[in-house]
Amino acid sequence: MENEKRLLVENILFDTIKAIHDIDNEEERNKYLKEYFTKFCKKTEIDPEEAYELLEKMFKQKRETTIFKYEHYIDGKLGKLLLGNDKTNIKENTSKTEKSIEDR
Repeated sequence: MENEKRLLVENILFDTIKAIHDIDNEEERNKYLKEYFTKFCKKTEIDPEEAYELLEKMFKQKRETTIFKYEHYIDGKLGKLLLGNDKTNIKENTSKTEKSIEDR
């Protein structure tokens, strides 16, 4: 991942996902998380798999160095939310979502 894109993930995507974590309603939280991540990766042309891997590393570091444990994102839950239950390619899911939106 290019340095510019890494900085976008570290400074914008990571902070946004941390904020989304605080939403109490699980259904809303998951919906916003998935939508934001998908739009962010598409708009910035960042590979979703690479973004996810970087996010996992950053959350791991936060869990080890702060009192915040981001419990909604542990044990592979973040990957399941962002990349699908079987970590299917999010690019494939994005095109399906866009197509269904266009059909409306």
